[in-house]
Amino acid sequence: MNGKVEYVYVLDLHSKVWGVTDGFGYDRVVPGYPNAYVMAGSRLVNLSKPVRRDDGCGLVVTRPLSLGDGSLLKVMRRLEVRGHLRRHVSKLLLWGSRDGFTWHYLGSSGSGVMRWLGGSGYRWFCVGVGLEGMSWDECLRGIGVEVTMG
Repeated sequence: MNGKVEYVYVLDLHSKVWGVTDGFGYDRVVPGYPNAYVMAGSRLVNLSKPVRRDDGCGLVVTRPLSLGDGSLLKVMRRLEVRGHLRRHVSKLLLWGSRDGFTWHYLGSSGSGVMRWLGGSGYRWFCVGVGLEGMSWDECLRGIGVEVTMG
């Protein structure tokens, strides 16, 4: 935990999936396997408990993706969202980096697909998916990409 940032990464040991939650002033981590507990002032918070939102809105951002050999530059040609989604994705965003620290905004789309992307090559990419009006029986399963070595 780092008091200088406003988010916390949480690893679900059962599914091996990382999640991010807001860091609203956590003081310390409390051991409580298999759940993830923290103290926020005098309040014990269970970070493993799902938070249900009725609006179904959110933004999912991937960790940096090397998409193969991290030392080679790649050009993103196609990017698409995959999953069981009845409604359209509200926004698809793409960033690229050559050094892992400086990120460049590469484009966005109002649908779940970006095609014919070109430009300079990058070693890493981050993908953001804005979801709006998602219901509990819908799911985002992943992203499909097509890259060329550039």
